[in-house]
Amino acid sequence: MARTTIEKESGEDKTSKRIKAYFKKEMSVDVVEVYEKLKEISTISTNKLRDRDVLMKHINEASLNSHRANMIYLRARALRELHKATYAKEMRELNRQATIQIQEWMELEDVKKKQITVNMVFEEICSNPGLRKKYDKIQNDQEELRAIRDVCKSLSMEWGSRKGLLQTQARLVTEQREIVMPINRG
Repeated sequence: MARTTIEKESGEDKTSKRIKAYFKKEMSVDVVEVYEKLKEISTISTNKLRDRDVLMKHINEASLNSHRANMIYLRARALRELHKATYAKEMRELNRQATIQIQEWMELEDVKKKQITVNMVFEEICSNPGLRKKYDKIQNDQEELRAIRDVCKSLSMEWGSRKGLLQTQARLVTEQREIVMPINRG
């Protein structure tokens, strides 16, 4: 598909915009609702493990659930990546506040001006209850998002693994039928 001069000059062609709009809509899922559904893995009774129809139904379900789990993992990963900018901004502000307090203390105590180090700033954050509370909140938010991302990644991997195991079981059932009752391929 040839791009027009106008599309080239705009920096982004219409096709690219359509693709982004499509996937933005496609990836807009209710993460909590999907996660709740996916964390319950249905089981197959052992006497049904040799039934091709049951296996195919569960393979299709696992494939769809694997896709859904991957979608929520991608959303959780994107959320954490977006939060990194907020984290950096909040930490910069916290460090600035601690630096100001150190400078004020130095002036008040008539301490000789010296270089304020990273350790001094961190010690000020830890020793000041107000700054410490903000620091703890910032760190907790960061860790919660990391944990959410990791849980969603694990769920995605579990569903992918389940799909693979079911496909392997289906292949074994097919091979067993070919040995017992050869399929006419001619």
